[in-house]
Amino acid sequence: MKIALASSDGKRVDMHFGKADQFLIYELPCCCSESCGKKVLIETRAVEPFSDNVKNHDFNQSRFDKVYEAIKDCEKVFVVQIGEMPKAKLEEKGIDTVIYSGSIAGIV
Repeated sequence: MKIALASSDGKRVDMHFGKADQFLIYELPCCCSESCGKKVLIETRAVEPFSDNVKNHDFNQSRFDKVYEAIKDCEKVFVVQIGEMPKAKLEEKGIDTVIYSGSIAGIV
């Protein structure tokens, strides 16, 4: 299973979905390969942040679509925070959101 992590430093999940300018893409263990039991960092995907840095901004479908394209092959996205509309849109498309703040090492 692939997951996307909103991280500014590669060590912690520390970014709001709307402000993330990159997502770390990990493959989680499935116990069907020699990497069983280990998270594997596949790549870092740069994105244009969804948010325009204006408080109470309207939902921007075009900006959302660009971020979605970068993480659409992931089953979950780990973020510190996410707005209601982007969360609902991701879930409509089959991506679960996980609110998490902390070390990437703490994610199974």
